[in-house]
Amino acid sequence: MAAFVNELSFVGQADNPDQCAALIEDLVKVINIILPHLGSKPVYASETLWSKEISSGYTMFKFIDDNRIDKSLTRAFISIVTKGPYFEDLLQNLEHECVIISTGDDVKGSCIAAASHMSGLLTSLKDSKYYDDNPVKVNYKEGNEECQEIEITNILNSSNANKYVAEYIKGSINSWDTFWDKRESLFPELVFCECVKSQLDDVNYNADYPLIYCHLQRMNDYKGNVRKKLVTVPDYRTMGIDATHESKRTLAIYGKERTFVCPDGKDRLFSWHSKQLGPNIRIHFYPPDNTTDKFYIGYIGIHLRTINDPH
Repeated sequence: MAAFVNELSFVGQADNPDQCAALIEDLVKVINIILPHLGSKPVYASETLWSKEISSGYTMFKFIDDNRIDKSLTRAFISIVTKGPYFEDLLQNLEHECVIISTGDDVKGSCIAAASHMSGLLTSLKDSKYYDDNPVKVNYKEGNEECQEIEITNILNSSNANKYVAEYIKGSINSWDTFWDKRESLFPELVFCECVKSQLDDVNYNADYPLIYCHLQRMNDYKGNVRKKLVTVPDYRTMGIDATHESKRTLAIYGKERTFVCPDGKDRLFSWHSKQLGPNIRIHFYPPDNTTDKFYIGYIGIHLRTINDPH
């Protein structure tokens, strides 16, 4: 899938150069997240992008040439928007119509039309007055074809980008092997202990993967909220899944079965676990504490022994 830098979202977006830099930095992060998953498809920009006034009287050309702006940021942005061809090349000889449904704006000469033509996705500066919707809905037609309503994915921030990539990758997973290979892209907030890979051999992929994915996604989202300080006092019982701490009596007897080597080389006791994952399946996790800011996954498999098991 090709990606398009939405030049329309640049107009009048900032009050000063610092705001401009913050917006461009966010956009660079977004594109760097999705770029590895575009395959051979390019990132299309507009040949008019440099003339867009991101702030009153302050064009993107002035932004690039502004000595107050971090040059590593401008270099990264230039690298992204000049690698691929201009999207205008796609529309040059194309007879088409493209109108944004919510506003009635004719955007046949924009990247929105090009994204409609290529079934691509948009990357827009966040908080744009007219292009802050996801998806962007348009009425689009080519030549003598009937007009059709198209929904274009519009990625506005790194959180959107990570979710898009996760859903994109999720569709390509068909076994525990592909899950393991793509775990970091699926769940960027989680760190999996190496032992989990072999544990999955004893878990039924077809029967158990959907719920396991759901629980890991809830953990991933919650850890992101903790990192962003949207959750001030973490309570891992409130992740939206059934999670609990193992009893002291169980840990005293079976703690070794819940101790796993983490990627930093340290053994940790994974006393938290989520349940209601189908018959007898558990995920043991180690949330951030004063020894680490990581959210480790140490075990995915059959319910481990507890003090309440029959003897």
